[in-house]
Amino acid sequence: MLDKIQLSLERTADELRNFLAKKLYTEEEVNEIIHKRKDFEYKISRENKKLTDYLRYLEFEIALEKETDMKRKHRHISSGLIEIKNTRRIISIFKSALKFKYDERLLIQFIDYLEEKECIEEMKEYFATICLLRFNDMDLWIFAGHKLFQCKEIDAGRLLLQKGLRINSTFEFYLEYFKIEFAHFQCLLNVSKEMGMEPCEFELEDGAILIILFREIYKLFKENTNFDIFLNMISEYSLVKEKFCEIIENN
Repeated sequence: MLDKIQLSLERTADELRNFLAKKLYTEEEVNEIIHKRKDFEYKISRENKKLTDYLRYLEFEIALEKETDMKRKHRHISSGLIEIKNTRRIISIFKSALKFKYDERLLIQFIDYLEEKECIEEMKEYFATICLLRFNDMDLWIFAGHKLFQCKEIDAGRLLLQKGLRINSTFEFYLEYFKIEFAHFQCLLNVSKEMGMEPCEFELEDGAILIILFREIYKLFKENTNFDIFLNMISEYSLVKEKFCEIIENN
């Protein structure tokens, strides 16, 4: 265990030397950082570790990172490879914590951190892994897909949600996926109109995907007692309602 702790601390040596060289922290402050990291590493390495040990470690590292960023900006010091390595360390601590004990609030904090640091590829990879590990957690699949859509990773979001549909092929999952696609579609239409364009809604690729999804929902769940709720959800959009009613009449 001590070797593991020592190795982890040695990996931060370049960062600490950089702190001193750039005069971001005094030698006394750097020694205090080393002391705290050693203590945190010991706590998350012991057999009777707790999730709170990880949370306090993350709280310390994220606060230190923010403080360092503020000092760099104040002194007009650009960031570089060392800062990237430190971000990777924090990501690693998040992953270790979630592997030790899955916690929804911690997951959201982790994803928010990845988004803030623009580590979108890391986010995509993590979602793909955690969703398969917790394949029966429908809320997780929906959260992941929705977040990817928010980050403009539409293809990745669709791929994830469609994979989720094959595992959780319930009316509720289809409905939540439809809501995500529908919101994205409406956003595209609004942007087009703001730009003075009037595209035929269902000639757009995203409109075609929406139609395919609606047909699938109708085919599988038209007898579902909650299907009327689904229809009422889209009834306020007249053109969309006409198109979907046409699909119903032809089936």
